[in-house]
Amino acid sequence: MVDGRDVLFAPAGDVLALSAAVRRVADDPALAAALRQPARRRSHLFAWPEIARAHLALYG
Repeated sequence: MVDGRDVLFAPAGDVLALSAAVRRVADDPALAAALRQPARRRSHLFAWPEIARAHLALYG
């Protein structure tokens, strides 16, 4: 994942950086649309069937 292309990163615990990233997305519909595409492509990785498959593969 690349910051600004696939996601907006904010340092852990940095509330100001997180709020700035949220504002950027809220204020920029083109950025929101650009971030949406990679998120949709990766979203299946966070579905329960995929989590269960990965868990079984690791701990079998």
